[in-house]
Amino acid sequence: MLRQKPRDERPRELSREPWDRYAELRAKGEDSELSPQDFRQVIECEMLLSTVDNPPFGEVFDAEVELKKITSLPHGKKETALEVFKDKLVRQRHAYAQCRSFIERAIQYDPDTKGAGLIQIGDFFANRYGFSDFAKGTLYDLIGEYADQHKAVKAFRLKYPDNATLVREVTGVPVNPADIRVTEGPLSIDIQTDRATAERLYSEDGKLLIDGTAQKMGSETQAFQARNPENNICFTVAVNNIADLENAYTHEQQHVRNQVFRKFFDLPKTLATNASIIQTRVRNEPDSVVRSGLRVEELRAVRDQALDEVKDELTAMLKDKKSQYFNRFYSKDGGPYDYLVSKRDEYYKDPDYAELAHEILVGEYDRIITDALKAFNDLRTAGKYDADKAVALLTDMPLDRWPSTVYHLNQHAYKYKP
Repeated sequence: MLRQKPRDERPRELSREPWDRYAELRAKGEDSELSPQDFRQVIECEMLLSTVDNPPFGEVFDAEVELKKITSLPHGKKETALEVFKDKLVRQRHAYAQCRSFIERAIQYDPDTKGAGLIQIGDFFANRYGFSDFAKGTLYDLIGEYADQHKAVKAFRLKYPDNATLVREVTGVPVNPADIRVTEGPLSIDIQTDRATAERLYSEDGKLLIDGTAQKMGSETQAFQARNPENNICFTVAVNNIADLENAYTHEQQHVRNQVFRKFFDLPKTLATNASIIQTRVRNEPDSVVRSGLRVEELRAVRDQALDEVKDELTAMLKDKKSQYFNRFYSKDGGPYDYLVSKRDEYYKDPDYAELAHEILVGEYDRIITDALKAFNDLRTAGKYDADKAVALLTDMPLDRWPSTVYHLNQHAYKYKP
């Protein structure tokens, strides 16, 4: 059965053919070389042009609600309804990704941009691609989170104009002013320094904790990011004599953006809480069959918490397009990318968990990472997306949902031309 072609509801603004104006503006250079007025017009043109290849559909589309409606339809109508559902789901996912990309570009161009301008970008896509009230609320809350974090960074920089004082306050480590260079990023304080100073900033000499744990900086480490738990300021540190400093900065800035999402959705904390609750239920459950099922749930919550750490690092690698040392995620050596080392040790010691822990924390864990990487490559090759667009399409999804998401994106990308 042929899939019904969606209505092409491109906005009337396109009848004025913004192509010539857009080409004229773009010829002036990259975003950073444009005046504020020209940049705003470029963004407006690009948003309009994005609707040509991803046609809007207007009416509210809440995937969960619509799927429930489909299940109640007569069998003969389900197939057609499901095709329309998948089509809108894909178009809406493209819109989410485009919306985020445009917002991030606006922030990168002018970190002091007003929240109202970012909300206008959000409304453009929300109104054309049927974002539910919940989805719009989430989008506006994320915009607010971006704005709040930028204001905090800016205020911190103003409070500590002296670089050495600022570094001491944000890391707890005294430094020689001649050894550091400090800049204010959109969402972080960014520090460049020599390797010896970077290693001191990485250690537990001061307030800095990397993912909550003090670690020794590896010889291959070129940069890292962290958040000071006392003042809640996010910062990056890069070794200043590395070959590709810009690449390292791109990598760490992706971590910073991921932190905004993770802080907002608080997924790691939620998963950790779920695992703890299930563990308590296991101890109090008298039925052995139910107890076995709960152990599976507990271990998968632990697994998913580690996979969220993998996704944070993986998206940063994919974003910078160079540091693709994916094999390190499979290491079971207790290194910085072995996110489950302590949990494996804990569960392997318990005979009730040992075999199941190996199956879930090693077997399933490794397979999910492998399948996610394959899905990302499929999206780039079959879907012909560049790395930035592919990351934007997947970054809010857990790794175990990347394969199914990519399948639908590739199967239903009827007109989309990235």
